[in-house]
Amino acid sequence: MLPTPVLKTVSEIYPKPEEGEPRKPIMRISRFIWLDGPSNPGPSLAGKPHCVIWNTILYGSWILEGGEDGLDYGNRIHKAYAEWFHKTNGSLYDDIKVEVAFALAPLTLRPDILYGKNGEYGIVEVKSYGAGRMDEALPQLSIYVYGLRTIGFNITQAFLVMRDAVVGESVDALYKMGEYQFKYLRDAIRMPPDKPGRSCFKCPYALVCRIPKPSLFS
Repeated sequence: MLPTPVLKTVSEIYPKPEEGEPRKPIMRISRFIWLDGPSNPGPSLAGKPHCVIWNTILYGSWILEGGEDGLDYGNRIHKAYAEWFHKTNGSLYDDIKVEVAFALAPLTLRPDILYGKNGEYGIVEVKSYGAGRMDEALPQLSIYVYGLRTIGFNITQAFLVMRDAVVGESVDALYKMGEYQFKYLRDAIRMPPDKPGRSCFKCPYALVCRIPKPSLFS
């Protein structure tokens, strides 16, 4: 039986934001910042509108100015938590993988922490935000469970670690949710954006969207 890991909330192991080296964008145009080029989609797109999914895959990752600060903070949290997990739980498991990529076409699965022993595995997904946003975190975790089981990992444990909570989830329930989320993402990749609405000018993908900008305000 797979040992249950010792887990703490993010705030218990990383209580204060710290200044870090700012991430250099590929390009900056007005308030829009291009951070990453096009790549295979990941489970973090689960729950997003299909227009965001479609544009992310074709054009890469764009954010509005200021959003890069939150991304840098999140990256530092993930690094700190992975180091703490290794020190605290390393002796319990035969295998601990941190952000290792697995392919399940057309997605790339990169769980924060995948730990295993005697052929059983568990997942820890780390979030910098609080439990009030649980609905945003569950679809991503569910795709990891579904995807990793599909490619042959015997996933028996799954946890969300958030700023103020540690939550264990039913693997069977996550598998069912993940099957639905995987199919939604797969189909969204093939679906171009609809005609944009009036609020699309607030979206960083307005800069690269296939639909001409003047129509955004008509």
